[in-house]
Amino acid sequence: VELMRAYAARTDWAGSKTIRMRFLASPVEIPGADGHVAGVKIERNLLVSDGRGGLRAKGTGEFETLDCGMVLRSVGYRGVPLKGVPFDEASYTIMNVVGRVTHASSGESIPGEYVVGWAKRGPSGVIGTNKPDAVSTVAAMVEDVPTLDGIDDAKRDPDAVLTLLKARKPDYVTYADWKKLDAHELAAGAAQGRPRVKVTRVAEMLDVIKG
Repeated sequence: VELMRAYAARTDWAGSKTIRMRFLASPVEIPGADGHVAGVKIERNLLVSDGRGGLRAKGTGEFETLDCGMVLRSVGYRGVPLKGVPFDEASYTIMNVVGRVTHASSGESIPGEYVVGWAKRGPSGVIGTNKPDAVSTVAAMVEDVPTLDGIDDAKRDPDAVLTLLKARKPDYVTYADWKKLDAHELAAGAAQGRPRVKVTRVAEMLDVIKG
């Protein structure tokens, strides 16, 4: 939101196009004639509790029709169950507590089973939201390693992961490597007055890291 506000406040745009974000609104009808779109009818929403600690949109009965000649459909995300994995049909997520998959009946954690991302919390947030989300699940995994059954003692040592990585993929990327790439993208963005300029090709990413 802060980023969008910053862009909205800028006055140095050279183009003539405008993007308007309409929040708390849901399309309910696409009026038209002779097979041509004439507008989009939307309903204003309010955020209300979903009864599970989250929020959901609820229609207010207040409608508005926006004139337009083109509609682009964006298909929403809905999680699907996996065989043998506890699934919440109401939130379309895998049942879990802090990333640990839980039994549907008892709510107790299932040893060695974890979930992350939208399957964990539902379709919300952006790429940046997934990072701390993943961190919390991985932290749970690391915490559980000493007590999980079926793991050789030698494999419980965190250094065993590095040994495995070096054996399978000698050129793996470390967090320190990623920090180099991050700094490069931020610097490139600053030079153009942008938050960052993403490097999109893996080969180029590796060149930045190795350089």
